[in-house]
Amino acid sequence: MLSLLLVALIGVVLGQVLAARLRHFALAQAEQSARVATNVSVAPLFTPADLQRNFVPLDDARTAEIDRLLGPAISANGIVRMKVWNREHWVVYSDNARLRGKWFPSSALLGPSVCPHATDSASSPAP
Repeated sequence: MLSLLLVALIGVVLGQVLAARLRHFALAQAEQSARVATNVSVAPLFTPADLQRNFVPLDDARTAEIDRLLGPAISANGIVRMKVWNREHWVVYSDNARLRGKWFPSSALLGPSVCPHATDSASSPAP
C-alpha cells in the first residue's frame, strides 16, 4: 500500500514538472512567433517619428491608418491585444484606446527588441 502511495506521489510530482516545462516551452514558442510577426508585419508600419513622441499617442489619422492595416490581423491570428511601446515605455499605439498614451514601468517582457524601434512579447493570460 505504501509503495502504491509513493508511486502515485512520484507520478503527481513528475506530472507537475512536465506541465511546467511544457508551459515554458509553449510560451517561448509564442514569444518567437510574436517576434517574427512583429518584424515582418508590425514594425514596418511604424516610423521612428511615430515612436519618438514620449507620452503623446499617435494622432487620430495615424491611429486610424494603423487600425485599418492591423485590425483584421489582430483577431484573425489569435492576437488578443496589440500594444506598441517606445523606448521610454509609453504606449504610442494600442488596439485598446484606453492604453494609448499610458506609461508602464520597465519589464523583462519589454526587453531589447530585434527591431530597432519595436518591442514584442508573449505572456500567458492572467488567471
